[in-house]
Amino acid sequence: MDVSTLADMGLIERRLVTEAFFRRQRLSILVLCSHYLFLYSGYVSLEQHIRSMTELCRVADEVRVYPLVTLDGKRSAHIDPVVLELTDNGLEVSFHKAKYRFQKGAEEMMVVK
Repeated sequence: MDVSTLADMGLIERRLVTEAFFRRQRLSILVLCSHYLFLYSGYVSLEQHIRSMTELCRVADEVRVYPLVTLDGKRSAHIDPVVLELTDNGLEVSFHKAKYRFQKGAEEMMVVK
């Protein structure tokens, strides 16, 4: 058996459920992204933020991202360009008050549909 990636092995062993499975079952897909995008804006480029969000939105019906602040507690400069890119691609972006606060300034969550 030729297995080129860990994902291939997961498919072979029937441990990995793909996006196509959910689509065939007509199930909604919710993706939660926490403590990567926006938090590390000083280390992760705007281009990578856009590519990551675009891919998350491709496979999900709804994407939620929290926190939206950088490590120093300030709103990420990447948010507005990412929102512009997503809305230009026909997605709906909204912001909701978080029911918890993980760090200083982290009071809202981005929701993309």
